[in-house]
Amino acid sequence: MKDTDMGDFDHNDAPVSEDEIARLQQANSPRTMGVMLTVFVAALVIMIGGLAAYYYYNIRQQGSGHEQTIRDNWDEIVVTTTNLTNSFNQVTDFNTLFEDTKGSFQKTLSDSSRDLKDVSYNLQSISGYAFSGNQVISKMTIFIEAYIDYLRELQSIIDNGENGLIEDINELDDLVQLSKDMNEGYDKLLIADKTKIIESSLPSELFEIADDTQELIQKYLDNKKEQGEADDALKAVVQEVANKFMQAYMSKDADSMMMYLTLQAKSEFNKGVVEEATEIKSFEITDTRKLSDIRMELDAKIKKETPDKGSITEKSRFVILLQDEQWRIDSWKIV
Repeated sequence: MKDTDMGDFDHNDAPVSEDEIARLQQANSPRTMGVMLTVFVAALVIMIGGLAAYYYYNIRQQGSGHEQTIRDNWDEIVVTTTNLTNSFNQVTDFNTLFEDTKGSFQKTLSDSSRDLKDVSYNLQSISGYAFSGNQVISKMTIFIEAYIDYLRELQSIIDNGENGLIEDINELDDLVQLSKDMNEGYDKLLIADKTKIIESSLPSELFEIADDTQELIQKYLDNKKEQGEADDALKAVVQEVANKFMQAYMSKDADSMMMYLTLQAKSEFNKGVVEEATEIKSFEITDTRKLSDIRMELDAKIKKETPDKGSITEKSRFVILLQDEQWRIDSWKIV
């Protein structure tokens, strides 16, 4: 077959020179490099976008989880506070605060303090993470710490009251101030919670406990003052009985001494006691105690002079009873 049958082109079997190969490679290199650079940039963009999406997704997931932790712990605070205020509403007087039985306010107070400490610890475990609710954690932590301080002071007041150590209503000034600090911390928390992570509100009675406790203690102090004045008046009456009895004793007037004795004491009284060789020089009451509405005790020092002009001091205890609406000496003896 002739060449003309295969088409109109020339076929050259001459070998390609090295210069021609170099020229062709130089012509193709920029195009190859451009394509490779384009592919690299595209891959880098895709990788960065993927990492950004992954990071954003995980941060959102993490933040959502932390927000749920905040909600769960806040719900715990609300439940604890509701139990506390409900228990306080059962307190009828200051003495009720001293009860330490199941369901009592003091027991609930102790449980509340423990629960709040647990919540504070839980919040600390996520406080270092950066997410939208971090400001809420900060304010909530401040509020909880103020809350714990407030309950601690309330417990201290209850302890002092139980031991009879509260003498003035001004001793509650710290409790009132801590209540204000707690209330302020709560307000700041609500302001910081712009996305409304927390939903439930605390019972308003929480912020009234300090004032209500003041009222209870003021009534307690008023009653204590009135009772103290009544006891002082009673002690004065009983001391007068003992003084008159001893004046008759010092005057060696046995019949007058019997006027101040109970019926039982009169039956056992020996009038010869006034004839003792020692002479009573002074009588001093050192303590007076009310044991019940019908029984009192007096401690006294009696100084005597012996026949040889010596001096002795005896400590005596008088038991004085209310008999037929009159206070009378039932016994006296050296202690």
